[in-house]
Amino acid sequence: MRLFRSAIRFSALLALIAFIQAAPTWAESIAGQATHKQVGVIAIADEGNPLPINAFCLDQSGTIVVACGQGPGEIRLVNDDGEILKAWEMDVKPEAVNVAEDGTILVGGEGKLFRFDAEGKQLQQADSPHAMALRAKTDQLRKEAIARLTRGRPSLASQVQLYEGMVEQIEEKKKTKELNAQEERLLELLPDMIRDFKEKIASQEEEEGKKGNQKDEGPSEEAISKQIDMMLRSKMKISSVTSCGDQVFVATGAATGYGYCIWKTDADFAGGELVVEGLRGCCGQMDVQGCKEGLYVAENSRFRVVHFDVEGAEITSWGERDREGLDGFTSCCNPMNVCFNANGDVFTAEASTGRIKRFTSDGEFLSYVGDVDLVPGCKNVSIAVSPDNDKVYMLDLTRNHIVKMQARPEGEIDSEPTETDEGSEKPAGTAAQPQREKSLSGALLDSLLSVLGGGS
Repeated sequence: MRLFRSAIRFSALLALIAFIQAAPTWAESIAGQATHKQVGVIAIADEGNPLPINAFCLDQSGTIVVACGQGPGEIRLVNDDGEILKAWEMDVKPEAVNVAEDGTILVGGEGKLFRFDAEGKQLQQADSPHAMALRAKTDQLRKEAIARLTRGRPSLASQVQLYEGMVEQIEEKKKTKELNAQEERLLELLPDMIRDFKEKIASQEEEEGKKGNQKDEGPSEEAISKQIDMMLRSKMKISSVTSCGDQVFVATGAATGYGYCIWKTDADFAGGELVVEGLRGCCGQMDVQGCKEGLYVAENSRFRVVHFDVEGAEITSWGERDREGLDGFTSCCNPMNVCFNANGDVFTAEASTGRIKRFTSDGEFLSYVGDVDLVPGCKNVSIAVSPDNDKVYMLDLTRNHIVKMQARPEGEIDSEPTETDEGSEKPAGTAAQPQREKSLSGALLDSLLSVLGGGS
């Protein structure tokens, strides 16, 4: 367990370094080009039974449909004031939620699919097709479990080197500038962590010396069984659920390996068929949304949106990694989520920056919607547009609320990019990131310090 926590700390520091390196060398505000502005947050009024929000969508009337809880959980219908209009319990963790064309509510969680009417009456329940496929692949799962257990451990020496580099970087800054509170705290934490890892290295070397030439018999049956159980719990997760007409589509992790796939069923969740394989995503996130044009997938690890037909054939895709422009997607893995407005335009949401953009159904960039104020991270940022196209909603998973944006009057929106600090303009169709200093984000540092064990 200690090694696991150390690995989490290692990942947190990697994220911190990536954030520092991602900070732009020049900065320019594009707030004037935003078509919407943030007007508030929606916190569910559930003081008597507070539950974490896992995902949300809107129904045809604009009511917010929220999947809450870690299992058992609840589906809650909520208005813009956070008032719960209707709620019903579920035995599983509701991981994904959507509204079908007929107004019924689709829910996926822990390897199961559900359909409810708007009053909460359960109409259907069945095992997800990927859950049935997983149970049929016991041999492959066993091989994967053994491979994971016998895989080489993370190099503790490389982690020590990383930590020492961080200390050197902060101390170098301290010579010329005053450190902020978070950097001071890191300077306190890192030396202890370095010492802890060096002790682990010494302990490992001593243990290996005692073993000598003893034959490694591999992981025990108990360890293999626990690993398979852990893998099954992870792979049973349903990343997203949607529909096109009478067909239901479910995005899940692959039965073996680390990719993602899309399954298709009929309206009764029967006749499961694997229609898309080999999608790349991270952090358990793969958002698929259906409309009359087919399926749109936010393939975050490839920095693109992919458009498939209902049989799984790719029609088109767009996007690329782009840390500065509007045309591509920023950070380590974006876009995280997609949705549509009443006109069929495609909206994309980026988890690390809170950025929302609007494209045609063919991928032509239309407008920069705005940047939501949220805690950055690799996570689900469910997004939805109101039926009248006036409001845009986005999930801040960390703060457990939904951010609401509203359309700005046309006269307030800049049509041309502003000049850079050097006085030159960016090429047409691109714009810079909103202005931020080349320093550590307070919100991100607070999150990382919490993971590192030093947050207050």
